[in-house]
Amino acid sequence: MKKLLSALAIVACTTVVNAQTNASEFSLFKRIISPAMNWGDNGVMLVPKAQPIGKGVIDLGVTSLDSGQIQGEKLYLTTGTIMIGTSDDVEVGLSKRTFIWENGDRSDIQMDSFHLKARIINFTDYYTPQVSIGVNGVSVAANEFDDNKDILYNPYLVVTIPVRMFTDNFIVSITGVAEKLYSNGEGGETIFSAGADMKLYDTVYLMAEAQGIGQDEEDPVINIGAKVKYGWVSFGAGMFNIQQNKVKDGNINSDENKEQYWMVNMNIKIPLLKLFGGDKKTKVPQQPVEPPQPKISPALANVMNN
Repeated sequence: MKKLLSALAIVACTTVVNAQTNASEFSLFKRIISPAMNWGDNGVMLVPKAQPIGKGVIDLGVTSLDSGQIQGEKLYLTTGTIMIGTSDDVEVGLSKRTFIWENGDRSDIQMDSFHLKARIINFTDYYTPQVSIGVNGVSVAANEFDDNKDILYNPYLVVTIPVRMFTDNFIVSITGVAEKLYSNGEGGETIFSAGADMKLYDTVYLMAEAQGIGQDEEDPVINIGAKVKYGWVSFGAGMFNIQQNKVKDGNINSDENKEQYWMVNMNIKIPLLKLFGGDKKTKVPQQPVEPPQPKISPALANVMNN
């Protein structure tokens, strides 16, 4: 029965393409299709950033989200992702996800997705917009990608502006995203999202994002989070769907009206080129420089010659 309910939960999420999409539906779907991004790096949290992970970098990520309860038992949607930076401006990835019950049992319902992001504008590291295009694709037919009718596509355009606040130890980035969902050639409405993240000493990161901005009938879904990085490894925790009125009322964890969910994230970012020295530039051999000859006055030269 649990496995059946898990399958129904996934199918319910995928139907938003053919319905009138609102912020909460879209955000629910993004939890299903998004990779486990490196928070504050190549993504805010669920909202992507324009920056790729970097050439020759492998990023291994895991994100687990509190997904509510079914028949009194908690569910956690858990995603594992591998991202590879094929160049300074392109990253590709593959994600696998499943539901895990609170007792540790794993559902046999799995959903794979592929990811591609390419940066098309990058003038400077700071102060100017960086622009990328990307797509997430997810199979809804037993993880088979041989029929477009069984694949949901999520193309997007993302702009990120990194700002250096007086020092390289304090970086703030602002991100805006426009994206759509396509199924069997039919597209939904364009959804706008935005986020901001702050990096302190490349160790502490703070993130906030809003999904479904500018919709008439519903406020955006707001997520917040923080992470700590040490070397290659980072750990993050956040809350999904924090609404302003519940924050003011102090009812963030109220059981009777719970719409906020915890999520945790772990990433290992391995810089292969740096690890094996592949990013070292070939040094051009320099020609030997002859030592400077001392200058001798003409009078002294005549004396020495005589």
